[in-house]
This record gives sequence, structure tokens and C-alpha cells, in this order.
Amino acid sequence: MAESQRMGDSPRLTILVGSLRVGSFNQPAAQVAADHLAGKAVVSWPDLSSVPFFNQDGEALGDPSSVLTMKEAVCASQTVLFFTPEYNSGIPAVTKNAVDWLSRPFGNSCLTDRIVGVAAVGPSSSGA
Repeated sequence: MAESQRMGDSPRLTILVGSLRVGSFNQPAAQVAADHLAGKAVVSWPDLSSVPFFNQDGEALGDPSSVLTMKEAVCASQTVLFFTPEYNSGIPAVTKNAVDWLSRPFGNSCLTDRIVGVAAVGPSSSGA
């Protein structure tokens, strides 16, 4: 599901998957959440694979289109759900990069006043 579904005054939710791997465990987990929310919320699911690495020097040039798409989805939502793996006991670059972009501009980001949830899915009992 890549685009929003239109539904009256239903709550809006954005799903962000911090794994680009073909065999990702997080992608199907996010799909289960989206399926469960079908008919109950407008779900947006921006593709993070084309979001460039954040570089503050480029902010004066404006956000790239993939970043604008992600920010528009989050700004239009009341809730953001991150589905993310754990890499080397930490947050993966895709997830961190999304947070970096979404946290800008400082003091007026689209994450302000949002409900944010994080689900970490992985094959091991010792980590995500």
C-alpha cells in the first residue's frame, strides 16, 4: 500500500518501515497493521528507499520530492508507526534517516504533537 485511502473523517496514520531488505520481517508486520486498520483509519505508507541521507547543508535548497512525500504523509497524520529492525544493537540507518528528516525544521517539525509508536521485529530472541 503506497498511497492514502480516502475515508471521510477517519483518523490518519502513517506507517514507516525502516528496513529495505527483500526478506524483511518488518514489512509483513507493517502489512498486518495496515490490514487491521483498513476501514478504521486512513493509512499512508511512504516509500523510504528513495529518501536521501539527511544533510543540513542542503536544507536551503528545499526538501527532495521523496522527503516532501514522507513529510506530507506524517504532517497529515495523527499517528506515526515505525516498523524497524535492530542492526548491531542499534537503530538502522533507514529509520534514523527518516527521523532526521522528519525532525526538521527544528522546533516546527511534522513529528511535533504526533503519537509515535515503534515496533521492532526480528528473528532472534536477543534483539529486535
